[in-house]
Amino acid sequence: MTLGGAIEWIAAAWWVVAFGFLWLSVLAALVHPVVQRRRARRKDLPALSLVVPVKALDCGFQRAQESLLTQVYPEAELLVSAAEDDSPALAAIRDIVARFTKFPARILRSSGHFAASPKLNNLAAPFAEARHDTIFMKDSNTILAPGDLEAAVRHLTHDAGLVVAVPVAVDARNFAARIEESIMNGAHARVLTVASLLELEVGVGKFMLFRRSDLDRAGGIAALASTVGEDNAMGKALARLGLKTVFSHKVVRQELGSRRFADVYDRQMRWAIIRRDEERIAFLLELFNFAFPAAIAAAIAAPLVGLTALTAAAATITGWFAAETLLLLSKGWGVPLVSPVAFLCREIMLPCIWLNGWLTNNVVWAQGTYVANSKSDSPQTPVFEPLASVRRNSDL
Repeated sequence: MTLGGAIEWIAAAWWVVAFGFLWLSVLAALVHPVVQRRRARRKDLPALSLVVPVKALDCGFQRAQESLLTQVYPEAELLVSAAEDDSPALAAIRDIVARFTKFPARILRSSGHFAASPKLNNLAAPFAEARHDTIFMKDSNTILAPGDLEAAVRHLTHDAGLVVAVPVAVDARNFAARIEESIMNGAHARVLTVASLLELEVGVGKFMLFRRSDLDRAGGIAALASTVGEDNAMGKALARLGLKTVFSHKVVRQELGSRRFADVYDRQMRWAIIRRDEERIAFLLELFNFAFPAAIAAAIAAPLVGLTALTAAAATITGWFAAETLLLLSKGWGVPLVSPVAFLCREIMLPCIWLNGWLTNNVVWAQGTYVANSKSDSPQTPVFEPLASVRRNSDL
């Protein structure tokens, strides 16, 4: 066999693997709710400490908090944490908490600087102050549907240490947000369902349900402090105790609103660098989850099946988009008219992010720049100040 022939066969193998994984992940996303619902075997509903770290007043902020405070659950408390004394987000959540009196609530100031992750620094106080062992942490931009809280608890069985959920994007209001919607709902969601069905230790931090006693046995917050990917780090720490990371059978939603292209790129870079550090082999294999490398492989292998390079590449791009479109329609996640253009922009962006992910260790987060994985400074005692004005007795 000539060198050219060998390259054609290697390209053909690449195409087969890439398209095979595409359809495997589409199938996984379709069966995921059914399989995971059967795995939700817990019967009791333990008392919960609901934790919401607050920083920015994001799009959909009020809706996101109300979606938690209107959950039907027998016993829970709410802890809101922030690094600031006051902010627009804190003012908004004080108003929301005052209107929803179902759960007793406290607002804490958490100003530790012991961790690489600003989010983890913000979580130190509520994790320490929680009255209940079972903690449900939700990002302030995560929207829950009715029943999501109970559904997550049903997955926290004796052999599970962390319960997470697949995030999907909703309400994208400009083109940059449409690109991120395509990334989250098309590229990432189906891959996460594969990880879920295979019961891989993949943490996704839009919400995290766990037992504080398990985290303490795994080394506590200090065990998560060296990386900005605290969700993945928690899954790994609990795995060392023999406890699994489990995905809920229900997705969680994030309202995107309007985005800047730079913000979309920075956020995807942050997640890419975290995956590079925490899941190196999976990060290497991500190239098989991109349509453009598969299209290039198809163009190279085209002579093997008597096609022109352009025809093979175009058919690959079209087929990839069609597969994702069928998935999105079946899930009810929406396919706007600009989806084909957003898909093409996404497929240009993601390989660039993947390549850049090998070249830097800095991530942009909340208008600050952080080192993705580093030795943390000496642990500090987190500062937290309960605000008596939001304390009240439970109505339950």
